Amino acid sequence: MRRVTWVVYAVALAAAAAGCGKKKGGGGGGGGGGGAIDKAKAEAISKLEVPGYKVTSRRAMSDSAVLSVEAEKPLPSGAKMGALITISACMMCVEMDLAKWKDNANLKSMLSRVHIDNPNAVWEVNELDLGGGKKAIYTYSKSAVDGATSHGLTVYHNNGTNMVMMMVNASGLWGKTMEELEKEASLEDFKTAAQQMFAPFANQI
Repeated sequence: MRRVTWVVYAVALAAAAAGCGKKKGGGGGGGGGGGAIDKAKAEAISKLEVPGYKVTSRRAMSDSAVLSVEAEKPLPSGAKMGALITISACMMCVEMDLAKWKDNANLKSMLSRVHIDNPNAVWEVNELDLGGGKKAIYTYSKSAVDGATSHGLTVYHNNGTNMVMMMVNASGLWGKTMEELEKEASLEDFKTAAQQMFAPFANQI
């Protein structure tokens, strides 16, 4: 399984904030569950289940909850979707404005240099409808260079008070070429998984 490390998580979070400025308030896509996440709310969120997914780890902290999940059933390819999901009080929440996110060159910093420099790599920054009037910004990467691969979706959503970040991956097949990665899981597979994973937390922030 491709493991999403805490180092990559920290880089992704920092990259999302860097260069975009602090969110001043207003809508990130829908109201929240009543105030910033505190220890009690984090503990309650950490106990939630994600239909169709097995929660493999749960952690609650002073202002955040972190869950790792893996799909109960594989895709037709045999790969399983999984994610590291973080729900927390906003630190440097950036408006859900696609143009601002596309201007943030730091988002690519979570990729290894070999993938950043790969002329054949796929890199996309776009919006994702999460349902219920909520939207997110996602980054999608697909790259294969001499056996080294990057294939995943990182989803960011916030309402100015709290935020959700999901680092979605596909595991089980270990594709080594662009064609094998695409057969393993498509962008649509990643987006569908992200929407499913977000649903239990939609009214918690």
